[in-house]
Amino acid sequence: MPPSSPRKKANRQNALKSTGPRSAAGKAVSSANATQHGILSRHLILPGESRAEFDALLQQLMREQQPVGTLEQALVERMAVALWRQRRLVAAETAQAQLRQGELAFADLVRVKHITGVKDEAWIEALAREALPDLDDLQAEVEECEAWLQEAGDAQAHDWLDLEQRFPRLWASLASELEVDSPEEAADALDADGTDWVTKVGSLLYNNRELLKVGTALQQLRQAALLPQQADVLGRYQSSLDNDMYKAMRALREAQRHRMEQAALTAQPVTPPQA
Repeated sequence: MPPSSPRKKANRQNALKSTGPRSAAGKAVSSANATQHGILSRHLILPGESRAEFDALLQQLMREQQPVGTLEQALVERMAVALWRQRRLVAAETAQAQLRQGELAFADLVRVKHITGVKDEAWIEALAREALPDLDDLQAEVEECEAWLQEAGDAQAHDWLDLEQRFPRLWASLASELEVDSPEEAADALDADGTDWVTKVGSLLYNNRELLKVGTALQQLRQAALLPQQADVLGRYQSSLDNDMYKAMRALREAQRHRMEQAALTAQPVTPPQA
């Protein structure tokens, strides 16, 4: 054969320097490139959603599941699509609840008034437009502060400091009401007003008890933001997505097991060296 030309030699040398993926994880990511825009995901992304986020989810699953071949890659993509739609379902449900929160009807506010016995309609309406505090935490703090108040005795300046340190949520609401920044200023403000601190803290606790009643009623309305028919439809859709996910996982495991069994059957036995 005639000797190879210098250009052919250079091409062979350059081919040896190829920097393609070498590890199993790298090859799995590389193999995902062909399926990122497959038939399942081609029209999946809606306006406002991120194609890059879906691709990242898909590549993460490819790295974790290590699919080989078109069938296994398609099954991993099916898993990614089911997970993506589950995320969308949660986002849609949250958005609908938030919309409902901002559109509480007058009849809802009247219902809260009758349930709680609170007569200040403007306050109820204002709370309906705001994010509620963690009611469980507030409940615990109010109860602990009531016990502390019964044991505290007469008013002392250091009691305000204790209130600030032990019950920061209650202190913040009291400081806002008195328009002060420190326990010392709170004590001075009450002295100037002629109000003793036991009475003031008792009033603070009463107001927060009212907040708990209104907040609980509003929370119940918000939790019922989805109509029963809508909740039923979303529940069935969630079950459908779960089934899609589990079916794809089972099919992938079966395909991988079949591939490994076939590889074991076709593997050539190693012939021991002759003595």
